Amino acid sequence: MPPHGGRKSKNMTEFEQYVDLIDTTHDMKFSSVSNLRWTPWVGKRFQKKTSPKLLIVGESHYAKARKNETIEEVQEKEERNRELTREVVWECPVSKDWKNSTLDKIGPIFVGDENYKRRDFWQDFAFYNFVQRMVRYIQPPERPSDSDFASGWVVFHEVLKIVKPDYCVFLGSQARHTFWSSMKNIGAEFSNQERSEQVGRCWSYRAEVRLDGKSVPIVFIQHPGKYFSPPAWHDYLLRQYASEITELKNEYKG
Repeated sequence: MPPHGGRKSKNMTEFEQYVDLIDTTHDMKFSSVSNLRWTPWVGKRFQKKTSPKLLIVGESHYAKARKNETIEEVQEKEERNRELTREVVWECPVSKDWKNSTLDKIGPIFVGDENYKRRDFWQDFAFYNFVQRMVRYIQPPERPSDSDFASGWVVFHEVLKIVKPDYCVFLGSQARHTFWSSMKNIGAEFSNQERSEQVGRCWSYRAEVRLDGKSVPIVFIQHPGKYFSPPAWHDYLLRQYASEITELKNEYKG
């Protein structure tokens, strides 16, 4: 996702403002996952949900030079900030402090409406970014490498064990190219990715990972950047997960 905006000056710390929306009981386990740089956002009600639990997987955090900081300084600082993902979710899709072309589309993708019940939604879902390094926002923007994606699958498998979602949706499909080799290398049980449907100019893909005898389906959709149609991809997910997406529409639509 593009770089996040500057933080507002507030009396409370950022963590104090969003801590009531998140579940921190997994933080110790997250901190023990090798190469997991940023703590995932896990909504406060996520583990208590009786309906299927969704893990949304973004692609990467981007670093951009700021007025008094070089891009290298921003990278170094944000890669040390384990709360970055939580801060970004709190500032952008929850509080609407600044715009982001990826996070702003999550409501329309899953709920079918950008005017969704943001605080309720984000208390019920989990989110993290797949690539575990800051990608540079230059012109043209840097892209994650195959190595980034391959190592991302190792982290993903560990995150699955902790979060235990019922299904996952990837916001972007490039990670699928290293799925088979990465799953084989770590000895995971899985079904290889295959084409699902073409939506506009892009194909969707499906795969599956098995953990503790349970199948966790994975869907890859187009990255929500340029030339992305939230209504078209919402309709696709509705076809794939009819009861789950219908429930999201009914529960979180504003």
